[in-house]
Amino acid sequence: MNGIQEVGGSIPPGSTKMDNWITIETCLNRIEAEVIKGFLEYNGIQAIVQADDAGGQ
Repeated sequence: MNGIQEVGGSIPPGSTKMDNWITIETCLNRIEAEVIKGFLEYNGIQAIVQADDAGGQ
């Protein structure tokens, strides 16, 4: 799956509001983004992957 993948972490910890999230890394594929997300979560940082992949195309 290609497209722009952004990996973000929350500021402050525990926040679920999207306006408190920052972009930590921008990746060119979902696999790389998920690996970085896993690393962040393993180290106690909430993380999400936000994808702009043109609807999976």
